[in-house]
Amino acid sequence: MNIGDTSHARWEVPTSLHLIFAGIIFILTLFQSESPRYLVKQGMHEKALATMARLRHLPETHPYVTKEITAIRLSHQEEIEATKSAGLIGKLKEMFLVRSNLYRLFLATGAQVMSQWSGAGSITLYAPDLFSLLGITGTETSLLVTAIFGLVKLTGAVLCALFLVDVIGRKRSLLIGISLQAISMIYVAGFLTAVPQLGVEEGYKLTPGETGPSRGAIAMIYISGFGWALGW
Repeated sequence: MNIGDTSHARWEVPTSLHLIFAGIIFILTLFQSESPRYLVKQGMHEKALATMARLRHLPETHPYVTKEITAIRLSHQEEIEATKSAGLIGKLKEMFLVRSNLYRLFLATGAQVMSQWSGAGSITLYAPDLFSLLGITGTETSLLVTAIFGLVKLTGAVLCALFLVDVIGRKRSLLIGISLQAISMIYVAGFLTAVPQLGVEEGYKLTPGETGPSRGAIAMIYISGFGWALGW
């Protein structure tokens, strides 16, 4: 399929992919059991036991299964005791006035805000224009390197989440990821400063001496995507 600047497929293909994956996820959720903790909170203890047994691939009478369910029930009872007679206002006060809870809230929201402010979303959104600015010519080639960039981010996110982050630690992962993003953007900014004609003079051709740094800037975009996946 030809995806060009004037073709409807330019937006139909990516939009259809989003709809397909969203539809698959929606259909699969219909066959997904509720978590044992949720079932315990709803008072459905027998169903919680059956679900836990299915998740652990063990019989319901197995000591490991009954121990986990008992721990969940005790945790739920402790939660009820701790929040007894506490309404919505009480829960909000506990969230914002208890220092440890406020710190957790700050970490969660701060990570999401800084993740967006790091610019990764903008790079992904404007990747075709950015690659074109760095010397990639042709719509097909620009879209191809953009697709590779998305694949690098996806692969990096999966590998880092499953294997790397817990090995080197979350804080170290964040610092390394931020450093990779910063170094990448500094290099790209330096390259565009050294070659100001790019994006200004229409039809400007890179000289042989500028081709290597141009490829380096493109590689830095990929490194930036990996850094975001590792850190944020």
